[in-house]
Amino acid sequence: KNSKEQALILQYWQEIENKLGLDQIDKFLDIYLESTLDHPIESDIKTFIGLDKLLDSTYKKNSLAFVKALKQTLDNYLMLKTNTFESSIIKRILESFYKLKTNTWVPPLLAYIDRTMQNATWNIANFEKLLIYFEKVYMQRWILKHCHQNKDSFCQNLTYVINKNYAMSQIIIKIKSYSNNSTFAEALDAPIYHTLGNQVNLIKAMLIRLESAYEDSSVIKSYTGKITIEH
Repeated sequence: KNSKEQALILQYWQEIENKLGLDQIDKFLDIYLESTLDHPIESDIKTFIGLDKLLDSTYKKNSLAFVKALKQTLDNYLMLKTNTFESSIIKRILESFYKLKTNTWVPPLLAYIDRTMQNATWNIANFEKLLIYFEKVYMQRWILKHCHQNKDSFCQNLTYVINKNYAMSQIIIKIKSYSNNSTFAEALDAPIYHTLGNQVNLIKAMLIRLESAYEDSSVIKSYTGKITIEH
């Protein structure tokens, strides 16, 4: 590589570090790799390719193109994590996800934003539509996971569908295929109301999300302090 190209690579990488912080780099790269998943999986075993293989297969060893794409992905990632959207629908759903204290919801949404921006088909209305369906099934499967202790490949396989550039109608069909209303109804009577960390976060997120659904769409609340089952 010539010195100009090397200087650009270093500049872009430093911009990534400055925006994110060194302590968050590894987490972001893990999520980025998950968001590039391009094959279906049968379990929750992580089969994501490494950065070196991604650089070889997708970017043909063009380090500058890779770092530029990574820089754009970081902007999209921060948009998701800081909730800078103007849409109240998107804001409410993302606020609910934050309370779960997990990042499993990020890769498919990040993949969608990345793909549509790359293809110049980014549309906020379509993203709202995707989120409305995604939230319902994602939260449902979180409850089923806690009740039955089963592994879940929903997010990974949805990421695969998005990365294959499926039409929005096909993505919605894929999301709906993971819903299980009858088992979900039974799960609501199961022992999900425990003081374990993940389950407390889940119940808290559900209670606050139910309350926000009954309020005016312009109201976005932030809650602090303890929320108990008595609420």
